[in-house]
Amino acid sequence: MGTKLARWVPPCGTSTDLLVLMRRWPWAVDNSARCPLCDLGSSVLGLVIHLYDDHRRSREDIGRWVETVEPQTTVEPQTMGTVHSDDDAQSMLESVR
Repeated sequence: MGTKLARWVPPCGTSTDLLVLMRRWPWAVDNSARCPLCDLGSSVLGLVIHLYDDHRRSREDIGRWVETVEPQTTVEPQTMGTVHSDDDAQSMLESVR
């Protein structure tokens, strides 16, 4: 699943694309981690964007890292996390820039 999440990183970082990510992988918003390169703390989704934008890591590299932090059990998206709005997406996008 890690590679799938990394492939969905919006290249232009639009809030609409980010909202799709937040709804598809709510665990990536609800769980935090530390950047493996600079120790920045953020949500997993924020770190995916950070690794892509700030460290210029490939999507494949990011996918391999995501696999180390993603939950081991699969939960259907509608039973996990919260429903996020466009405002949430925009706020997250701004926090990682």
